[in-house]
Amino acid sequence: MAEMTRVQKYFLAAPFLLAVPALLNGADNLRMNPRLDYMKNGVQGPLILGDKMDEGVREGVPNLIFFYAEYCYNAKRQALRTVELYRDYKDSVHFVVLDLSQPLTPSQIDLFKKYFSPDFPHIIILNSLGKPVFDYVGETPTATLIGWLDFALRLPSAPPEQYSDSAAKSSDGKPGSEKP
Repeated sequence: MAEMTRVQKYFLAAPFLLAVPALLNGADNLRMNPRLDYMKNGVQGPLILGDKMDEGVREGVPNLIFFYAEYCYNAKRQALRTVELYRDYKDSVHFVVLDLSQPLTPSQIDLFKKYFSPDFPHIIILNSLGKPVFDYVGETPTATLIGWLDFALRLPSAPPEQYSDSAAKSSDGKPGSEKP
């Protein structure tokens, strides 16, 4: 069989490469609500606007989950950080934004029950296996979140291979009692 040229390899890979960013995007077009007044506390509407804001977590990729309430002054600043992170990580991290001042979808209710603690703002970063690697209530500096997102992206996307039953057990069937 003849070896493929670079151009042939590119055309074979192009459909996959073009599809990957579309598969990874969660909430799309995240942006700050332009009507927010950062000098005022109180309800001014959703802090973050965007498309597909009703989605839950996505398996197989890291997820950033942001819980907030519209009346929370600190959440306004954290929302701005979240939107800035979205711009840099939207092709590799699934963003889930839960405005707890609005009705939640069934997938968001599941997230609320599983992860929420009763303070705002609340950020959770899940690795691609759905395990929390960062869970913090309160304002979190952007540099801290970048470090945790980069960490989640470096983790394997599949659990380590487990030993087979025969390799994990000795001849008497008990783990770790194998004799030399």
